Amino acid sequence: MIGHSPMNPAPVPPLTTLPDGTIKQVNPFSGTEVWTVPGRAHRPVPHHGPAAFAITEDNRDTQTDFGIGNKLKTTPEKARLVIDDNGEPRIIRGLTVSQLEQTDPLFRRVANLYEILTYNYWTVNYGHRMDATAARHMAEYLAEDAGVEHIAGLLRTKMERAGVPAEEIEDAFSDEKTFQTVHEKGGAFFGGGHDVILARDHYIPGATSSDQLCGSGDLGWETHRLYIAFTVDAMDRLYRANPYVRYVAAFQNWLAPAGASVEHLHKQLVAIDEHGLQNETEIAQVRSNPNMYNEWAVDYAGHHNLIFAENDHAIAFAGFGHRGPTLEVFSKSATTEPWLMKDEERDAVS
Repeated sequence: MIGHSPMNPAPVPPLTTLPDGTIKQVNPFSGTEVWTVPGRAHRPVPHHGPAAFAITEDNRDTQTDFGIGNKLKTTPEKARLVIDDNGEPRIIRGLTVSQLEQTDPLFRRVANLYEILTYNYWTVNYGHRMDATAARHMAEYLAEDAGVEHIAGLLRTKMERAGVPAEEIEDAFSDEKTFQTVHEKGGAFFGGGHDVILARDHYIPGATSSDQLCGSGDLGWETHRLYIAFTVDAMDRLYRANPYVRYVAAFQNWLAPAGASVEHLHKQLVAIDEHGLQNETEIAQVRSNPNMYNEWAVDYAGHHNLIFAENDHAIAFAGFGHRGPTLEVFSKSATTEPWLMKDEERDAVS
């Protein structure tokens, strides 16, 4: 529980200001060190990007492959969050092509077309096979001709971009082999461990120009709460679907300067088979000092006047020891509040 406690010194002072104005920051949990040197920000930084263009109803939802108007340019939907007729959020899972237009999703969960850790990684290294829920989704999806066509198109794209010879691709998707190919190679889209959570809108509501992109800060608090809840649900599903997963990394890169290849609001979830050195180090730290998140984060921020906002549930402060400006939010509750969303399918994951 986040509260106030006596300060024990961090291994290295998180914030040090030198007489010339240089600020040295060290993240007490990861060890990341950042120096801010006076005058460095004055250097010229070129700004590149396409010229803004007008947004209309015809192009509002089709500017990227993640746009809500391009549902078949992403992999099959593992789940979507919708608001039902009485205003309650609900998760629908395992949709087929014929079901995509039956509801209006606020957020969608799809597999990343280009996984960091591939489905093959789990099957070859661990002997893992997709769970019953994913297998049923795949079977129902490929029971529709449109589903087979969709998966075939995605696989063609992957093979082309991987440099597979054209004649080999044509052979794999001949009339006699297409069905076999999509069954043999399409499993990653249903049982893989790298998912993307897509926001509905590419532009802010009412946008008239293409530079009015929708980011997290443009979502109302209720919508952002659902965004986080849907992400947590997806993380839980990844853990339960694969017993070899030790950690699910969740991150959100928005816009090209942050490394996003598609400038559409989305989060990525990557299931991995180890905690990683940084997490192992942090786990060892918290074992030796269970109160360290109070001492080196919230309390330290309070002592240095870095608190940005606070209410009965959480506290936000200007982060330190990050490579870019960061706002950190810590819960003040010792328990987690359940996310009460109706679920159209609550099958146990085998």
